[in-house]
Amino acid sequence: MPDTDYPDRFLNAVGNGMDLIDRALANKLHDYVRLETLSVLIAHSSKHQSQGEVRKELHHACYVGQLKARLIPGSPGVPLQFGSTGGGLGNTYTNLVGERPDDYIIHRDDARRYFQWLDAMPEPGTPLWCWLRGKRADEAKKLRPVQQDKADFQQIAKERWKVSPEMLITGPDGIVRAVGAAYVNKYTFKTVQGWASEIAPEGVKGKRGRPRKKISAETEK
Repeated sequence: MPDTDYPDRFLNAVGNGMDLIDRALANKLHDYVRLETLSVLIAHSSKHQSQGEVRKELHHACYVGQLKARLIPGSPGVPLQFGSTGGGLGNTYTNLVGERPDDYIIHRDDARRYFQWLDAMPEPGTPLWCWLRGKRADEAKKLRPVQQDKADFQQIAKERWKVSPEMLITGPDGIVRAVGAAYVNKYTFKTVQGWASEIAPEGVKGKRGRPRKKISAETEK
């Protein structure tokens, strides 16, 4: 017999019919989300105008490459003119009908690295945290994020070393300071230095950066 209930069971399994926030809290959002969706996850409990400001900042981050994303080209729309073309006070106005601006889709891993780089990770158990970590809200207290944080930092470091293969691990211009400041704040300088040493290019391993001033040494636990 055909399984006529299967479509409903499938839709329930993926969270279809739930609102966006509940879907995030239940870990039923897709790995990729649109920029608009990410804006709502960030600003869902704030006043409406905050979402617009959040969206503009995210759009800029995607545009300049701080937040890795895939561009979805928009559509130009169809010009529609109205008004009078006669003399006197007559004017012609043009509106675009069906215009769709460019959009971006963003993977949770790239978003998580971006927020870590900003040192602006959300509180555990919030909708944004659930999507970034791929966890339900009730798992917030159980998660030990150190392994994921290590993997995220190492991925960012690898990408930077592809661009600047001579960059050292430590020192004022080293990889730890360049891309790992948020991780140092969360763990220790020595821990993040160890993560970097594991994946450093062969020509970089063992080289020491220029000694740091004593005043900054205290911050590197």
